[in-house]
Order: sequence, then C-alpha cells, then structure tokens
Amino acid sequence: AGNGELFSFDPDGHVYWSRHAKLEVECNMGFGRLPFDVQNCLFLAGMYSQTAAQVQVQWADVSSPLGGHLTRDDILVAGQWDVGSVKGESVIDSYPSGNYSYAKACIRFERQSKAYELQILLACLYVLMSYIGTWINPTAPPGRITLSVTCILIVANNFQSVRASLPLVAYNVWLLDFLFSCAIFNCFFLISYAMINFGLIVDEQMEKVSKAATATDADDDGVLDWSELRKAVLM
Repeated sequence: AGNGELFSFDPDGHVYWSRHAKLEVECNMGFGRLPFDVQNCLFLAGMYSQTAAQVQVQWADVSSPLGGHLTRDDILVAGQWDVGSVKGESVIDSYPSGNYSYAKACIRFERQSKAYELQILLACLYVLMSYIGTWINPTAPPGRITLSVTCILIVANNFQSVRASLPLVAYNVWLLDFLFSCAIFNCFFLISYAMINFGLIVDEQMEKVSKAATATDADDDGVLDWSELRKAVLM
C-alpha cells in the first residue's frame, strides 16, 4: 500500500498492518526551578470508539516505547535538554461506557544547566565587585560610581535576557529571583556610597562652620542643632 502503509497477510489468516505517522505533540512545562528544572512529558495513545475487549493498544517494546529514535544520547532543543529516560506502559482505564486500552509513554527531559551556571557565577562576581568598591577611597567618586553602575547594568541586562527567553508565567522562577536579588545588592552598594558621600559633604561643611565659629545657638538650649548648623553653612 502507498502513503506510508504496509500490509502483509499470513497463510494462517493473520494480518500485519504498519502505518507511518508524524505527530506533533505539546508538553506542559514548569520553569520554577530554572536552570535546574526537569520536565516530564506524558504521551497517551488509545482507541476512542473501540473498547479493550475489541482492540488492545500496546507498545511493541515497553522498555523502549518510542523505538531507538529517542535515547539518552539524544540532545534536543539547541543542546539545552538531555533525554533522561523514556518509560512506557500499557494500561486499561475504566469509564462508564466501558474499559479502554491505552499505551502511555513518559519522556523525562533534563536541562543542561552549564550555560546558566556561568550566568550565576558571573552575577555573584558582579556583586563581589560592587562590595569591593566599598574599599575604594570615598573621595574618589568616579571609580566607585562607575563600578557600581556597571555591575547593576550588567546584572539587569542578564535578567532581561533570561526573562525574554521564557514564556510569560505567573509564578516565581529561581534564576530570575536570583538575578533580581543580585541587582538589589548592587543597588544597595550604590545607595550606601551616596549616603557616605552625603555624610562626607555634611562633615566638611560642619568642619568649616566650626572653624569659622559662625553658628549661633538661636534657641539658647546650649546645643547647636541641625537647622542652626545648616543656617550657618548657607550664610
């Protein structure tokens, strides 16, 4: 027969029918543990109109339900996934209309996380660089600000890159949460330097006021408060 079909008839009356079919299937995936996620894709084949008493659907080889075309040595989707295992079973499911025969197969995909692990290591390195920036002399703002802003932008770019590669999901993704935390740490070091720089400016102004002795105790409480010092600085 044509169209990818093969018929054979045995003298004892047995009929062998082989038919080639190309199927496109979908698999629901969860990316919450990215890049250490594992996906289990279940495939089900069975008869809709014939019961198990009429037709039995079974895998030719339960240990290799999809044949030798999909094994652990296969790498799919641009090298991101390994086939961890392929399992199959033949089952009988009961419904009000009768018992039906099904052949089930489960393909376990394991993500190759090396590329993402490099992103994680680099993000940690950028946080460390931001922290090392706190050791730079506070009176050298160009170096500290440039280092902090550069680290923030690099981590933010990695965050956007990972998010753009994923479908829109309503749950947390481990890698995105990690990169976001790194960006927060980098922002913290930048904000901390801004506070330190502000303190240095105020200290310098207070020192000038102290040397010039221009501040006055307007409320006669014996203490020069902030407003009195600021008034003296602005004079």
